[in-house]
Amino acid sequence: MTGGGGPAPEPCDVLVVGAGPQGLALCRFLDLRHPAVVVVDPDGWLTRWQDRLDALDVEMLRSHTTHHPDPDLYGLARFAIGRQRPWIGGWSTPTAEVFADYCRSLVTDAGLGDVLLRHRVTRIRPRPDRAGIDVTTSGGRRFLAGRVVLATNPARPVLPPWATRVDAPPGRILHTDRLDLRGLRLDGERVLVVGGGLTACGVAVGAVARGATVTLVSRRPLQLRVGDVESNWLSPARLRDFQADADWARRSATVRSARGGGTVTPAVAWRVREEAAAGRLVMLEGCEVDAAQWDGGRWTVAVGGRRRPADRIWLGTGSRTSIDAEPLLADVAAGFPAEVVDGLPVLDRSCRWPGTELHLMGGLAALQLGPFARNIAGARMGADRIASLVDPDRRAQYLQPVS
Repeated sequence: MTGGGGPAPEPCDVLVVGAGPQGLALCRFLDLRHPAVVVVDPDGWLTRWQDRLDALDVEMLRSHTTHHPDPDLYGLARFAIGRQRPWIGGWSTPTAEVFADYCRSLVTDAGLGDVLLRHRVTRIRPRPDRAGIDVTTSGGRRFLAGRVVLATNPARPVLPPWATRVDAPPGRILHTDRLDLRGLRLDGERVLVVGGGLTACGVAVGAVARGATVTLVSRRPLQLRVGDVESNWLSPARLRDFQADADWARRSATVRSARGGGTVTPAVAWRVREEAAAGRLVMLEGCEVDAAQWDGGRWTVAVGGRRRPADRIWLGTGSRTSIDAEPLLADVAAGFPAEVVDGLPVLDRSCRWPGTELHLMGGLAALQLGPFARNIAGARMGADRIASLVDPDRRAQYLQPVS
């Protein structure tokens, strides 16, 4: 089986799908002098990731200074020496600007521009008996990879039930995954933001800065947390207990519980409270939207026992990781069925899909890596496990499960 006609596929040792933080971490953890590595991404290194930060006015990350794509824990700290205001807050949280500059330096220093193919992967088909993986790209290139790493970190937006039943002109109701604040003028408009997490609060502040009057609707009072997962989930003792749990459903429930239902950093929460005190933002904590109707050029939204007018609705209601969010897994799942729990596949200790040499990074590896899987800290853990399989002689940085 070669995956169709045409020339023979090009061989490579490791093919990485995705050039975001997860893919960058893997390439930095691998010794690129040994395996022949190809990274496939249509947009280039960290382009989509940076675009979303810019689109949502993100000024700071939620990660510690040691959470970055390079094996050297303190590389980012040294890189930032002499920079003006590289950190925000008492937890040494890097600004988005210094983090992006550091990642660009990692790409340049390792010559990773040379291994990047600006195509889109259209199909992944593992061969029987682990005889390689056929990979097809949008540019007509075909590869036979000894190992493929899917580093796309896919997720689907979570929509409230009422939001799936409304009908309005384009752009009048948007999930924040599709929102772009750049160049947006909202003078005199009324924006209703749904959600109490960091993204919802951040875009609420962004709407005020663009001239809007904002109503922020949150099911519960704002929950303050520097990171979106408690940092003690990185402790070896806690991860050891997680990895020792043989009940995959319980592991899934643990991941969901640890990630919580939306939290906001103290800095952004303070800005929300400041705008509320100035009368530019109305906070409705402990409330839910019951219904919304577009009529006569505006929204009428039933929330908190009242009807409130709005010109736009933005849904900061989060996203959910699931194999259904990644079309490239369709052939893999059909040919090599795996146990799936709450949308998450059961992988082996190296984050490998059963019966194949396909590895998953990001949220899809959460049943192995724990609650931090989607985050940059999880990118480091996943990269460490995969690199340790590629090079058994390397010294792993993170706790390696026994089975």
